[in-house]
Amino acid sequence: MKKTLVAALVASAVTAGTLTAPAAEAVEPSTTATATPVTTTANPEQNPAIEEEYTPLEIALGLAGAIAVYGAIAAGTCWAMKQGFIPNPAPKYIPCHAKPKPAPKKPAPKKPAPKTAPKPTPKPAPKPAPKPAPRPAPAPAPKPVQRPVPVPAPAPSRAYPNCRAVWNDLGRPIRSNDPGYGSHLDRDGDGIGCEKRPK
Repeated sequence: MKKTLVAALVASAVTAGTLTAPAAEAVEPSTTATATPVTTTANPEQNPAIEEEYTPLEIALGLAGAIAVYGAIAAGTCWAMKQGFIPNPAPKYIPCHAKPKPAPKKPAPKKPAPKTAPKPTPKPAPKPAPKPAPRPAPAPAPKPVQRPVPVPAPAPSRAYPNCRAVWNDLGRPIRSNDPGYGSHLDRDGDGIGCEKRPK
């Protein structure tokens, strides 16, 4: 529908442009104010506007444009009638009728429910067996008495007189957090003493 409408508008614009352009050229206002009346003669040399006629192509385009415009107007009106925006003034002669509203669906007739056989009465459930008497809870076991863990006695502080004694006891250089470390074993003061094995 949009394409038809756009095509109709384009055709009408083209038609209006081709039909009015020569008329606009023919009527030119005079720039001089003269009191003499303008007279037209049948001589084409004096008045070139009389000589100009429309070509068959221009006439065909004009007619096609007019038909397209009227067709677009008729199509738009018919569409509006079908949508129910405007009433159809002559439904006998204009075949653009509004869409009929769908009739409400009638519910299907309900079938009578089939008669069911009477349900048998359920047998009474057997009585549950009596639950056994609960056993007495066992007496809680006495909590073990926690004895204090003996703390090991601190190792006696060692004192190494020289690096040979360190290497003989540890087999490696001594660090500042090792027992027996002393500044006399660490000459460069970097926290690691006796870095080289003595000979």
